[in-house]
Amino acid sequence: METEQPNISTFSGTVTVTFSDAVVASTTEARIVCVDGEPGVFYVPFKDVYFEMLTAMDKTIYRPDWGVAHFWSISAAGEAADNFMWAYLSPEPPAAALANHGAFNPEVSLISAVPSEQGMHSTKFPSVSYSDQKRGTVMKPQEMKSRDKPSLPTDDELVKHLVETSDLSPLQAQDLIRLHGRDRFKLDNLAKSFKAES
Repeated sequence: METEQPNISTFSGTVTVTFSDAVVASTTEARIVCVDGEPGVFYVPFKDVYFEMLTAMDKTIYRPDWGVAHFWSISAAGEAADNFMWAYLSPEPPAAALANHGAFNPEVSLISAVPSEQGMHSTKFPSVSYSDQKRGTVMKPQEMKSRDKPSLPTDDELVKHLVETSDLSPLQAQDLIRLHGRDRFKLDNLAKSFKAES
């Protein structure tokens, strides 16, 4: 049986993964994996993944020279999807660098990779691209429409409202929305109680 050993390198820059309007992962320590005949895949360290939005699925797939891939579903911003993230929890030696890292399904997530200005990543790609959430194709950043770019917390009107009317930071407001939904009245009350407890 022919094996597909991964070519694993460190990406120099920031990788951000979003689902719906929620940031699921963001890191400056991503690895990029290339296998002949397949598009490159970013793997994000577990420490930079918001696991509170993910649920482990009862699904595994074995891949020679990689190990057993485990899968997670996601529920965030009022939407859900299966097979959102996968990871090799105990990878085989050729894929050992992927331990405690997760990869994301480009058909249901938006993955942005912005190289750092000083460094170049060590793959054979001429430039890092963004995955198009709808078609699963790859576009260069200049081809993206502004609505396709990953949103910052302050791009969300509800986050702006909570920041302006409470002592919450934009990230705290985003976390509150992620955990409790987008009911403005409920969020206003939670933000007030958060202020009172601080």
